[in-house]
Amino acid sequence: MTSALLGTLATSIFIQLCGVLSGVVMARGLGPAGRGEFASVILWPGTIEGLVDLGMVASITYFGAKGSPREVLGNTIAITLAQTVVLVAGGAWAVSMALSGYGDGTVRAAQIYVVAMAYTLWIEHGLAFLNGRMRFRSFNGLRLVAVGCSTGGVVGLAIVGQLTVLNVVLMMTLVALATLGVTLVVVWRTGEAHWRSDGRLRQQMLLYGVKVYPGHLSGMFQGNLNQLVISVALAPAAMGLYAIATTLAAPIGLLGTTAMLVVIPAMARAGSPAEQRLIAGRVVRLSLWAGALVVVLLLLWVPGIVELFFGARFPAAQHAAGLLLVASILVNTSVVLVAVLKGLNLPGVASKAQVANLVITAIAIAALLGPFGIEGAALAALLGSATNCLALGFVVCRALNMPAWEILLVQMSDLAYLLAQLHTVLRSIARGRVAALPTRDDGSPR
Repeated sequence: MTSALLGTLATSIFIQLCGVLSGVVMARGLGPAGRGEFASVILWPGTIEGLVDLGMVASITYFGAKGSPREVLGNTIAITLAQTVVLVAGGAWAVSMALSGYGDGTVRAAQIYVVAMAYTLWIEHGLAFLNGRMRFRSFNGLRLVAVGCSTGGVVGLAIVGQLTVLNVVLMMTLVALATLGVTLVVVWRTGEAHWRSDGRLRQQMLLYGVKVYPGHLSGMFQGNLNQLVISVALAPAAMGLYAIATTLAAPIGLLGTTAMLVVIPAMARAGSPAEQRLIAGRVVRLSLWAGALVVVLLLLWVPGIVELFFGARFPAAQHAAGLLLVASILVNTSVVLVAVLKGLNLPGVASKAQVANLVITAIAIAALLGPFGIEGAALAALLGSATNCLALGFVVCRALNMPAWEILLVQMSDLAYLLAQLHTVLRSIARGRVAALPTRDDGSPR
């Protein structure tokens, strides 16, 4: 698990850096209004894709770790085909309605991006299968290819003076298509690719996805609801300012996202409740306090960071960014807690807590957005995140029969663990090796 976590963390760091670079380039090139328009263009198709997914990413990961890989993959193909039809058929109409207040060019760009999301749906399911099989090198390599190419495309368009919303969308659609091709090749070369569909397993996968789905929607809307409302209720410039605030807070999420990708298969394969408790407690503690440390450091420099990277046109994003940074600690921890529950095959329990969070966030947005603008939206996100994190923490402690302090307070064994892993990494670097430990593609020791 150690080498997989380190490799996935390194990949997530690279992805977040690419996201920040793209955000900086687009903010400077498009300005607040243009950046807000682009955020709306990619936000609505991405949300529709999340609605269509039905929680299958988590389901494929879970059953890929436990079930027969060929049957899991066969069922994944059948399910994804049906979802693609729904996404393409309904997505173009849905974005035209959602963005009716924007110009025709914006709507057209969003409809093109629906196609990119159809490609992305297949990519995500392929990655989920590789993740479940613990083929972390292939999994992380594909993530690097997609994000690296998209970031390179944004930078290239800026250099040649062709950075427009439509050009970026076209570039991202082509990158998604190319990444899909590579993903299909990688999955096929695992030797586990086969059209073998099993009705009973498909039913189990769909049932798991349905259990995850309410929590999946809650998690998605927790991050997107504010922006969806802002894109409809406020001017594009306000959307651009809020997008910059979310860009500053986004890197904190890499800790939780990285842990989530490894924790679900690790918890599903754990041999005993004691091993599950050890994995869950350590990952939650380290994610919580690592995120808090980074946020404290960033809060001291928010005004300077905004002006340095995004220019003098975005000072109004500073207060919202500060609130979202604090909320990101709780969001980061909640992601890990949800992953623990999914790994315990308790997706429905996680979903209930996440739905409650969504309701609280929606009420807070309705009350705060009008009087306080984007700062009100950020405060609503903070309130919802706090509620969600507390509820999930309570549920995890009950499920694993562990006291609250065990997931809150860093223990001496954690420090010893970190020192041991640091020693391993440094020794590997000194020997000129890429990974912290020599592993096969599936993450197991050689």
